[in-house]
Amino acid sequence: MVRSTPRTRPPSTAATTAATPTTPPSPTEGDIRPVPHPFTLAIRPARFGELRTAIDRISVKMLAGRLRELLDAGLITHDRLPPGPAAYPLTTDGRALLPALERIRCWSRRRRTT
Repeated sequence: MVRSTPRTRPPSTAATTAATPTTPPSPTEGDIRPVPHPFTLAIRPARFGELRTAIDRISVKMLAGRLRELLDAGLITHDRLPPGPAAYPLTTDGRALLPALERIRCWSRRRRTT
C-alpha cells in the first residue's frame, strides 16, 4: 500500500499582504498622483462633485483619498452646508501654500513648452 504524504500549501499572498500594514509611497519614490486642485479651493469652498469635475480623469475613490490626506494634513476642512452636501474650504495653512504652488505650476508650464 502506498501512503501519500499530506500536502502543505504555502500561505497565500493575498492573506499575507492584507495583514501587512502599508505606508503610502513618498514623493521621492516617483509617486505622481492627482491632487484636488488647490486653485479651485482658493476661489471658494468647493463641493465633492465640483472638485471631481475640475480634475480630469480622477475616480471617486482616489479623490476621496486625496481629500482625506489634505484633511489629515490640516490643509482643508470638511464643512457641512445646510441643506445639502459638504464643502471643502482651505485652512489658513492651505492658503499659505498657494504662492509656492503657483510657482511650481509656472515652472511646470515652462518645462512643458520647452
